[in-house]
Amino acid sequence: MSATHAAPRRKHFSQRSKTGCTTCRKRHIRCDEERPAWRERRALRQPGEQLPWSAQHQQPPSTESTALAAVLLTPGPAPARALDPFYALPIEMPLQSRHLLHYFSQVALVPEASVRNPSTDSIAAAINDPCGLRNILLIAAFQYAWKFGHLGTFDQTFLFHKFQTVRLVNAQLSPSDFITVCADYIITLCFSECTFGNFDVAEAHLKGMLLYMEAQDSTPKDPRQEITRELCNRYFILAYNMVQGLKSRLDDYLASLAGASYQSRSDLSSEELERLVPEWHSHEAGGAGLCFDAMSLFPSFFSSSALHDRLYPVDASSIIACVRNITQMFDMRNSVQRTGGDDKTTYQLWDQGGPSRLFSAVVNAHVESCSPGPERPDGSRPDLQTSWIGISVVVGMYLTSILGVWNQGQPEQDRLLRYITYSSQQDLERSFPELRSRSKKAGEFWFWKLFVTALHLAHAGMKGCNTPVHDLRPILTGQIRVWADLTETRLWRDAKDKLAHIIWPTNFEREDLAESVWNEALQQ
Repeated sequence: MSATHAAPRRKHFSQRSKTGCTTCRKRHIRCDEERPAWRERRALRQPGEQLPWSAQHQQPPSTESTALAAVLLTPGPAPARALDPFYALPIEMPLQSRHLLHYFSQVALVPEASVRNPSTDSIAAAINDPCGLRNILLIAAFQYAWKFGHLGTFDQTFLFHKFQTVRLVNAQLSPSDFITVCADYIITLCFSECTFGNFDVAEAHLKGMLLYMEAQDSTPKDPRQEITRELCNRYFILAYNMVQGLKSRLDDYLASLAGASYQSRSDLSSEELERLVPEWHSHEAGGAGLCFDAMSLFPSFFSSSALHDRLYPVDASSIIACVRNITQMFDMRNSVQRTGGDDKTTYQLWDQGGPSRLFSAVVNAHVESCSPGPERPDGSRPDLQTSWIGISVVVGMYLTSILGVWNQGQPEQDRLLRYITYSSQQDLERSFPELRSRSKKAGEFWFWKLFVTALHLAHAGMKGCNTPVHDLRPILTGQIRVWADLTETRLWRDAKDKLAHIIWPTNFEREDLAESVWNEALQQ
């Protein structure tokens, strides 16, 4: 043992301020006693105005790992800190729910709350509503799956909210009472099944939703209920068109060289379908990003009724331009088939991204209809102005019965056909009184919508449809006769030229049927 003993240890105390900050007191160090100036603190918004997350405008990540890193490491408050305790969410948020919500805010590219626009307002309103927030989480999940091919760490979170949604629908669903919350849930579930390739389940949701919509009263009680119903109908029509489009895309994929190893849809497993649907869009010419952006706007379909006093007509120019591009691709494919050459254009219609651009244009037109558009210097209206529902259902009928690229060219059956055709007829009747005072192009656009509806109904009759829509056909043919008298059009070739001023294929399978519909109307 050493003779010299080490000097005993002595505690050294650092002088510290009794009024210093908490961090300095815990670490027992001197505090400079400088406090943050009030002017440097961020101004807080009133309750309901402040968004619960920070959206940074940045390029979307290219892989799942970098995407999740962007969600967790984005400059600004982390999701949990941003949401609690200053912002109380209306539903339970277990597992990765907060990160999924934060991911959606990044992809949606929501601007700062001080910048007002229909998209930002609808997302903020949806987050304050239990139904809206759960719908957003489901949308965020299938959007993420489309982007990266699978749900990754959000798998259990998606299943939890999907189960809760189904449970809530089963608990609240009543055949005698229409509840908008249930309708929005059902349509969002339809979208989720469709994007994962479960087309049979998605169509079952559509049929069930249509039965449920028929339970509502024929006339709305007040303007607010009228807007709510309009939004519900829009959301349903958007889901219907997406299901029909993706089903047709699958059929064309199976007919192409890439899908030659499969004989039919039944040969594809659910895992293969779940992989193929997002993979298709990743190979498009700029179409994938448009679909992702459009999905970010879905909340405006179920949360805008409380934000707007009315919904406005839309300028269908961008929608018609997209359909015209699809028609050109159809003509190219038809030309190859008629000449008997090597058909390499079967799937090119999809690879060019036309349907995805159409989907984006339709969703953006809806968002634009939530606020009044800019006024023209001369006070006139766009030649292609129409209701959103009117143009959406007519485009679906055009792609089905004229081009045959929707739903394998087969018209809807039973109640769905009646719903689609009557929705178009209501739009035509509302705009008919203005037919004489509008421009020539506007009149041709009205005739195009009318004739597509009449041809679609005639096509359904040829397919043996048993839906009671016989009362609608004489109304449509009578309106065709009125338009023919107004424009002094008598020959089919002249009527076809006017249809081509909007959109019409050079040749198509049901050319004879179209001519017979025209001749029948003029013989009345």
